[in-house]
Amino acid sequence: MSLAFLASGLAYIALPYTEGLLSCAILCAAVGFSFGTLFSVSAPLVADCFGLEHFGAVFGLTFAAYGFVAGPLGPTLSGYLLDISGNNYTPVFLYLGLFFLLASASIRLVVPPTRT
Repeated sequence: MSLAFLASGLAYIALPYTEGLLSCAILCAAVGFSFGTLFSVSAPLVADCFGLEHFGAVFGLTFAAYGFVAGPLGPTLSGYLLDISGNNYTPVFLYLGLFFLLASASIRLVVPPTRT
């Protein structure tokens, strides 16, 4: 998961500087792969870290935050950055890349609790 987020962060940072359809498509595929990884491994990660007893509540809160916090915040911040930069997408891709790099580092800190 950390490697997928790292690849996505680097892809977002590289996107404004690419030329050509193929290189852009490869970088976009890396971003899409990261989102696929997020959705496919989130459930096992939550189950391993919090147990099946609390799985429903924690998993529900995880995706509620994803939808209710990140959903409005991402487009709003992106639109604001586009407005102040004169429709320059470089700041948008850079902040998205930085968030993915932060996620890549943060997910490495997640460890399942020790079972006694």
